[in-house]
Amino acid sequence: KSRPIGRSQRRFYSFSVIPLNEKIRMLQPVSFVQKQFPYLTTEDAEELLALGKVMHLQVGDLFIDAGETTYNFAMIIAGMLRNYHTVGECVDKTVGFSIEGQSAMSYATLFTGQPSAYTAEALEETSLHVLDFRELKELSRQNPRIGQMVNDVLEQRLVETISRIDDFILHTPEERYVRFAEQRPGLLERIQQKHLASFLGITPISLSRIKSRLLKRIA
Repeated sequence: KSRPIGRSQRRFYSFSVIPLNEKIRMLQPVSFVQKQFPYLTTEDAEELLALGKVMHLQVGDLFIDAGETTYNFAMIIAGMLRNYHTVGECVDKTVGFSIEGQSAMSYATLFTGQPSAYTAEALEETSLHVLDFRELKELSRQNPRIGQMVNDVLEQRLVETISRIDDFILHTPEERYVRFAEQRPGLLERIQQKHLASFLGITPISLSRIKSRLLKRIA
């Protein structure tokens, strides 16, 4: 079944709606949206924001739970989410990280109506603007600039997915680490090594060895 925005289904899934207090006003959501998508007018941004809610996740809270059907579409205002697949009972494989200015959604549900294949977990305290994607699609049909925004978001995600596939086909683990460090240097200090190793497709021990080799080359 589709889960409405903000409804908590499990004990560990507990994100709450933040009232429009000083903390939210400090985020200046209209300016945030226009910074990400400069072609949107103030009226466009306000219309977009009025369609959803600002929500807050504590560390460890889930925005998407594998197996659920959710049409929630989020723009991350602050913080970070980790997307992962669970293998067996206790092993998870990290497939990506989403940070400020990026989006989060269940592609399986949005485009096929199927349950999500992965879980999206907050690695930091995270604020998101959450909308129902079905309502966003309807609005995009009425407003071509918002339609362009939706296309840009989905296109960027497609590019990231293709790049990740290429990384595993064309590059060694060491090369994948170097590329990650070059392309997303600000994340290295924010991500636990076990999550980064999982994202790179190696063990934490292998990651430590790669970092040691690279440091020796620099020295």
